[in-house]
Amino acid sequence: MTSITFVRHGQSKANLEGRIQGQSESVLSELGVQQSRSLAFHFAKTGHVFDLVYSSPLQRALQTAIIVAKDLGLDIIQSDFIKEMNLGFWESKPIQDIQKENPLEFRNFNFRPDLFQIAGGETFECVQKRAVSFLNHVIDKHSGKKILVFSHGVLIRTASAWVKNIPIRNVWDLGKLENTALTKIIHDGNGFRLSEFGETPHSAFWEKEKICLN
Repeated sequence: MTSITFVRHGQSKANLEGRIQGQSESVLSELGVQQSRSLAFHFAKTGHVFDLVYSSPLQRALQTAIIVAKDLGLDIIQSDFIKEMNLGFWESKPIQDIQKENPLEFRNFNFRPDLFQIAGGETFECVQKRAVSFLNHVIDKHSGKKILVFSHGVLIRTASAWVKNIPIRNVWDLGKLENTALTKIIHDGNGFRLSEFGETPHSAFWEKEKICLN
């Protein structure tokens, strides 16, 4: 059995500021660092073992991966296949500005992702193709291993939707996917299945006022 545990990156400064990210760069916020340390603490406390670590090369994901992988004693393999969705001219702009300037596509993004398309950006279908290519690569190269993957919201959602045979139109129906949430996809030799989506068993650690995780 092969297990692929996706981690959405920790909160970034762009998340905190309400800016569209896509493939633009943003480092982790103070909370994002704390979330990442909390996840590392959770893995150590619960005895989680992984054989390999993959990460998107975008800073917010890679920084999360570095914090967690340090305690796991594993090197990080970077892959462009698991980058976030390219959002073209929206990237780095405040969400409120996008909502005012491009109301139709903003609505499509949130309610009809199957219709979403902007100049210079990817569709949800394009992101899903990258995600599926990555899943197949992992099975081809690392069958039987436990893999930890640091990635992004739309990438993880579209991968999960594909596994569950959910159409792109309903990709948001999967539920919440908070920063550093865990999503697990299993391959048992017969096919993929979604074991968990958007779980945050470590959230109590970053929500407490003072915990030493260094």
